[in-house]
Amino acid sequence: MYFIFLYSYALRMRLSLKYKFETIISALLFLLPSFSYSFNCPAEIIQSYFLTTSGTGDDEGRWNEIEFCNYVEELANISKSISYFSPVVTKIHLKVSKVSIQAKFKEGGILYFPQNYKNHKGEFILEKKLANYLYAHEYGHALFKQYLKRELVFLETFYKNFEENDQKIIEADIAMEKILTMKASLTEEQMKIEFDKFINLYNEFKIGEDSFFTNNEMILLHEILSPYNELFADVIAILFSRNSHAMFEALKYPSMSEAETKMLSYRDFSISHGLEGWKESEAHSFFAPVRNYIWEHYLKNVIDESASTQRETVLKLLTTIKQEIQFYYHHTEKFGPYECNKSLIANLMKK
Repeated sequence: MYFIFLYSYALRMRLSLKYKFETIISALLFLLPSFSYSFNCPAEIIQSYFLTTSGTGDDEGRWNEIEFCNYVEELANISKSISYFSPVVTKIHLKVSKVSIQAKFKEGGILYFPQNYKNHKGEFILEKKLANYLYAHEYGHALFKQYLKRELVFLETFYKNFEENDQKIIEADIAMEKILTMKASLTEEQMKIEFDKFINLYNEFKIGEDSFFTNNEMILLHEILSPYNELFADVIAILFSRNSHAMFEALKYPSMSEAETKMLSYRDFSISHGLEGWKESEAHSFFAPVRNYIWEHYLKNVIDESASTQRETVLKLLTTIKQEIQFYYHHTEKFGPYECNKSLIANLMKK
């Protein structure tokens, strides 16, 4: 809605049409959390690349083509190394920023990742090795989605909705990129067409995203999938890093409180957490008892083995998780932290 107000206000100003659009664009680049544009730098695994910047105009947000393409290749190489031990491979839409406190994978296929990752309080830049663990985790989400989309029919619409909606933000990025890179050669009419396209696509994206949180089926599936999704993404990070403490080390920071440290310890695969009476329902903590079981009986035994052996292990985990998701989709009344941990461990013991 704010875009519509800004748009109509600028059009009422006594300026040339082209200058009005340039005024609107300048305001958007300042007010939007991020905007995106791309360089042409082909790389395996990555389907498309956009860089994002705060739009504030400071050096922290600026890229040059060589720097950007080198970083895209660096991330693509991490994805490629993961593909050696993963039974499923997928391409992603990558959006990178200079500095951020956040990395995330959206179910529609966009992975957001910074060149310099700050802890969530913005206290320090994470060392590259630890940041790579986090990228491996986010790429693990993409692999999880690709596998389930292929294996479970009832998830096709779930993922298709996200993909179609995220495609709108990708097309909006392309429209904005055209305005930014070609505005000197665009006519007023051409600029208006591209700008209208950007506004419409961005608003459609926001409407679609908001609608997901009022759709009961989407909410149910998200609730069931999230704990398994976080568990599997952590598994990928552990195998990539060859380190059972990978997620704990990557996310720990000096000023973290005792309570926060305890919560984070639930993602350390080397720490045993008692199954009996387990009640942690937050997605990242939900499967803490399972994490230690997986480390002791699966990952520790293959961490130094061949990629093919690791791939077999990951596939066993995925097929078991798939069976669990199928069961709880049809028996939602039994879905709880203790029940799910107990069931998953029991079924992993059978493999």
